Amino acid sequence: MIRRLALAALACALAHAATAGTYIAAESRDLRSAEASSRTHVLWLEGPNLRLEAEADEQSGIYRGDRDVVYWIDHRDKSYRPIDRASAEGLANGVSQANTAARRYIEMLPPAQREAARRMLDQTLGAPVAVSADLQVKTTGAKERIADLPCAVWEVRRGGARRAEVCRASFDAAKISDASRASVQALVATLRAVLPALAPEQLRQDGVDALQAFASLDGVPLRVRLFEDGKPVWETHVTRIEAREPPATAFALPDGYARKLPVPMGGSAQAAPAP
Repeated sequence: MIRRLALAALACALAHAATAGTYIAAESRDLRSAEASSRTHVLWLEGPNLRLEAEADEQSGIYRGDRDVVYWIDHRDKSYRPIDRASAEGLANGVSQANTAARRYIEMLPPAQREAARRMLDQTLGAPVAVSADLQVKTTGAKERIADLPCAVWEVRRGGARRAEVCRASFDAAKISDASRASVQALVATLRAVLPALAPEQLRQDGVDALQAFASLDGVPLRVRLFEDGKPVWETHVTRIEAREPPATAFALPDGYARKLPVPMGGSAQAAPAP
């Protein structure tokens, strides 16, 4: 679910921007079931700031590009976690060093214990990952029109297998403002810096490769379709884009929410008093 929400965020965040503010809606659905209902994601963009939330979801995310900080908000327990790049990179480096030290220690264990210790470490800190050496991003030559914008179809392959299909529009066609484009690029750069160490193990390789692919595309993904074993399994596509003033509180933290310490994605932390 985290990977799908991240892909939805990227698909929405790069879709369009206007000086006065932009409202973007996208739908995600499971392609493995004809009966699966779609899920709506909404993104507000204004200058360097953005807010993403899913329909009927209990969490939302705010990126304040003017401060280069992400706020992950949990409405269930009325809390939020601020994550700036410096802190995230510091945390990622700490996790990476702990991971390396633990693996060195594991190599000194008796063979019977070594494999069990490796599996346990992979399930907690996770196996270190980098961009796959065999990752390929190439155009198919096909053209489509999504949300009234023209886009070209690209494939993302790994190990020769198709992992994703992206319909990419140019930045000029989407009329993206310089402030919003720079803000999204900064957010993607931060995710690329910290994802290898902080994401859950099941997200790491796909997440790292997906961010690399988005950076390679250098454009606006209006549709993202994921594949497993050659078959489409999930799709997110932009359905509506319009200039609209965001709510006055769109990029502000809710009143009364407690601040939590940033932790590796998917982890937990005790609440701390809000500053």
